Amino acid sequence: MDEVKNMEQGKMQSVFVLLGIVIFMYLLNSLLPLAYGDDYLFQFIWDEEHGGYMYRALPEDAKRVERLGDILSSVWAYYFTWGGRILACFCVYLFLWLGKPVFDLVNTMIFLLLVLEIYWLGHGGRISFPEKPWRIAWIFFALWSFCVGFSGDVFWITGTCHYLWMIVLLLAFLFPYVRRHEGIEESFPAVGMFFLGILGGCTNENTVCWVILFLGWHLYGCYRQGKMQRWMLWGFLGLAIGYALMMAAPGNFAREAVEASLGMPTGWNMRSEKFLTFCFILLVQLLLWHYLWKSWRELKKIEISEEISKKKESCKFFFMVSFLSLFIMLASPAFPIRTGFGPTIFLVLSCAIMQEIMQKTGRALPEKLSRMLHLLGVCYMAVTMAVTVQGFFAMHDYGRYVDSEVQAALSEGRTEEILVVRPFDFSAEKNWISGLHLGNLHMTDSEKSWHNVAYARYWGILGIRAEACE
Repeated sequence: MDEVKNMEQGKMQSVFVLLGIVIFMYLLNSLLPLAYGDDYLFQFIWDEEHGGYMYRALPEDAKRVERLGDILSSVWAYYFTWGGRILACFCVYLFLWLGKPVFDLVNTMIFLLLVLEIYWLGHGGRISFPEKPWRIAWIFFALWSFCVGFSGDVFWITGTCHYLWMIVLLLAFLFPYVRRHEGIEESFPAVGMFFLGILGGCTNENTVCWVILFLGWHLYGCYRQGKMQRWMLWGFLGLAIGYALMMAAPGNFAREAVEASLGMPTGWNMRSEKFLTFCFILLVQLLLWHYLWKSWRELKKIEISEEISKKKESCKFFFMVSFLSLFIMLASPAFPIRTGFGPTIFLVLSCAIMQEIMQKTGRALPEKLSRMLHLLGVCYMAVTMAVTVQGFFAMHDYGRYVDSEVQAALSEGRTEEILVVRPFDFSAEKNWISGLHLGNLHMTDSEKSWHNVAYARYWGILGIRAEACE
């Protein structure tokens, strides 16, 4: 009876934790305005003849997206002229077309799904209502604290469609394999797994390659043991095909040529910057690495069951994908900080599995140390969340200010002049205090900047620039 009562109490507490996450994330989603670059550029039909207009000014005759057919033709053109992430591109176009309020709601639910996916995969892929509210809270804390570039990957429309949404899809694809590995005997439709694999393969270049490698090795072991099922093979084939389609996109090579023609530093020319980015992300992840290392040493001191052995293998799988996904970015043409999102998600998932292992083996942290860490975590969250909310209100107010200036110019017929607005007051100090959760809105001081031009074309004005008042 006591166990049942504790489970029900845990579920009720989980409801409040999840509700708190939803309210907080929806608040931040709704406060953040559209970014002045990509989020306005992707509201225009992608121009196939000129290879789109990323990094270049939109022409005056650029056409706005008005129907679903415009989105499909834009995604098709994008694949051949800019890159292979057509699934993410489709999501960006679709939700910019549907509107920011729709995106805010959907994006909040997708982030909640990510939290639940990590929770469920940490429990061997068993899907049930969470009974451990502290585990849910820890997952949110880990995502908030250790994901460098969190806001760009989770709130910015273009960024979140490329990173948050894609990692959620990839984890969904891995669910059946984790469940099968944990000993849950069930079958899935092979055709469904094949198409889900294709979608999963189109998610992210630096992560999917390692998933293919380690999943392929796992399936080879299943084959040798006579445990291979049709859906497992078809899902893997779909994943490989999807990844090949993404990597072989003609747009990947066309984009590289455009960036080279603009003199943008890539590859070997950015080796120092890429190495510093790699080290910085590892530094932020350091506590998670330390936890895994200490836990792994503890497990060597005891005999473990077959169940724990399988969980260790899952933990190792996600850890290796995490590190190698980050490491391979050193060989990438560029290494933007937001690409650390996927590797960090896999690292957090590895830690979530290890938490379950340590709990089942009775090797939890000492109570005094646990309380101290909880107190430090609560203090960190209180400060960073408060500063972040304040910063998001500032970005919201600035977005409304710029829009109101444009509306005033339109109502007064001043469409043939360059509109001058004050720049956004970005504080690097506040950004550090927020835990690097704030962003700088890209309204530049040049009306010729492609960021500014996209915004001006959207509203139908000649141009706009940000200029500090003397």
